[in-house]
Amino acid sequence: MEVEGITQYRLDYRPGALPAFVGQARWRHRFKFCRKQVLIGQDPACCGGYPYSEIGRRVDGGFTVTRTQSGGQPDLKPDVLARVPTFDTLGYSLLAGAPSRPSLKAMAHA
Repeated sequence: MEVEGITQYRLDYRPGALPAFVGQARWRHRFKFCRKQVLIGQDPACCGGYPYSEIGRRVDGGFTVTRTQSGGQPDLKPDVLARVPTFDTLGYSLLAGAPSRPSLKAMAHA
């Protein structure tokens, strides 16, 4: 296990495919909505010009979240999503899988 994130947590990451139930079309819609509302994005005047914010959603007792600094992309690609089926908020640990590692702020979504 590795230690990750702003709020330090233990991460057990297992690369793999994104589960079909995640609903990529719905994610893309939400991502575009958040970009339009400037809730996520990339702006030279903000955060040193780095992409900011991630989005997450609770699903089946776990959650799905975008990776760190994914807000600067014009569209959401499946390779920026991570599925976290198991987490322990008291022990600060996550089990994650799918194409991407979860956001450094993933514990905030737990």
